[in-house]
Amino acid sequence: GLPQDPDLGSAEYFEAIITSMEFWDNLKNNSSIWLYTDPNYELTNPYDIANKIFFVEEKLELLYAQRWVDGFRQPWEAFCLARRTKQTPREGGPLDYFRLPYPPSESEHNTINWSAQVAKMGGDLSTVKVWWME
Repeated sequence: GLPQDPDLGSAEYFEAIITSMEFWDNLKNNSSIWLYTDPNYELTNPYDIANKIFFVEEKLELLYAQRWVDGFRQPWEAFCLARRTKQTPREGGPLDYFRLPYPPSESEHNTINWSAQVAKMGGDLSTVKVWWME
């Protein structure tokens, strides 16, 4: 990984906003089913928008929210982001499940290894954190 560097983080955040806007603009321009675009959209400068967002103090939360919204095409990614950060838009109580339990067939057909792993993890429950979350 990289060392924690606020300047690098700010630069990457700014670049992420521009890249996201370019992605969605390209999708709009090359989609045969895009029916409506706000008349002011074409007058919008992505760098102006990025500069307005860039000075917001909740940068990380906004980045997580954007990443979470992008996960509509990859729901397992959205779940992992919500599970890892606990800062994505959602309703209800905080997430208290971290993994999927092993299927019943695992304990039936691989009893020795299943028992050893479950004992090492502290149980075969969805509330037991996976090894990289501890």
